[in-house]
Amino acid sequence: MFGAAELEPQKFVLVASPVGSSGRYQLNIYEQVNDRKPCFAIGESKPAAVNPLLATFDFTGICSRYIDANGYSVRVGPSDLAGAYRVLVRSEASDTLLIALPTNAGHWMIFRDDGSSLWYYIGKTTGTTYTDTSIAFGVSDTDDR
Repeated sequence: MFGAAELEPQKFVLVASPVGSSGRYQLNIYEQVNDRKPCFAIGESKPAAVNPLLATFDFTGICSRYIDANGYSVRVGPSDLAGAYRVLVRSEASDTLLIALPTNAGHWMIFRDDGSSLWYYIGKTTGTTYTDTSIAFGVSDTDDR
């Protein structure tokens, strides 16, 4: 149904966006489609605050915004794992993580038989904040939980 294509990473920003004052976050993805106007500004601090400039003008044809699972999914090579994994933002210790968590017939399946967790680390904010924050990609063997 959907295809796969190479993307230009510099045209995208992944954002951990706070949901009210609940302490929870949602994933927002902003894409700079063309250079007529900037769609977002990323701060220099750690964690990097994101200013979603696209909220200040009619961004049709200039920016794209993906704010739910209809706009993104987990892919490994040619396989789309949308039915098997759910992408979510989760706070842990002093970071906010972007992870892929497996689902099993609509129920969360969080642990393997040996008790180790069964989610996959995609990136993190390198700190916590109460504003929209950039998520940096990064996967290593020690972070794969």
